[in-house]
Amino acid sequence: MSHCETAQMGVRDRRVQDLGGKTIRLRPPVPRGVVAVPRPATTGSHVQGRHRRQLSHDIRHELGTVMMLASLLVDGDDVGPDGRRRAAQLLEEARWLVELQNAYQDSAAADELAVSPALEPVRVDVCARQTVAALGLASPTTIEVLTCEVWAVADKLALWRALRNIVGNAIRAAGPAGRVVFRVERCGPWAVAQIDDNGPGFGAAGSGIASMGLDIVYESIAACCGQLEIRRSSLGGCCVRLLAPATAEPNLAEDGGPATSDDFRGFDAVADL
Repeated sequence: MSHCETAQMGVRDRRVQDLGGKTIRLRPPVPRGVVAVPRPATTGSHVQGRHRRQLSHDIRHELGTVMMLASLLVDGDDVGPDGRRRAAQLLEEARWLVELQNAYQDSAAADELAVSPALEPVRVDVCARQTVAALGLASPTTIEVLTCEVWAVADKLALWRALRNIVGNAIRAAGPAGRVVFRVERCGPWAVAQIDDNGPGFGAAGSGIASMGLDIVYESIAACCGQLEIRRSSLGGCCVRLLAPATAEPNLAEDGGPATSDDFRGFDAVADL
């Protein structure tokens, strides 16, 4: 038997011992000067929570990288006007993704318990234009935006999620050669966002509002204490109206003013992501 084989048997002999027919496995010895790091728990909800936190950590870092790269493009001297505009929109999308990630992390930390909506004065018309700006760049569908300044008391992220799902579905239903009209106005006590398309109508297209998408819209607008209406559009397709409680323009001079739909959480320190 070679010296190498003898050494390998020695390692195996230290790890496996036969005690009266019962075999037990021993951990290999830790070299002197090396600190043994205990393995994390690997059972139950603790594993799921730890894995979720690890994924959340990595997602935040990747989003930070995307935001920094987009910022470099926006400020780059070798980028044309169209490139700057697309880079600025990419940065805006990354900011909304950070908002979604923050909301996910908050809900995960609460062990899936309901998280109270963060109601605040929100410019619905600004949120609407932000929604269309991104989707319009990614689709050849004609999108008309008719807005005036309208404030609502709403959860900013919930309102954005609802608008994003509705407009996205309207674009898919209308198709590349279709038309979508997005209106924002105040009707009595309500701030109204209305999305019309000239597609086949609600339920007639496989890519229309369905299942989870409709649940997201309903729950998002419910978080704003609002209402959801779906009807036949005058354009021939679907008409969706999101109603949120309207409010007057807040006095931004008092106490620094409340947060508006242009404010995001945690974007001043991208490195902290």
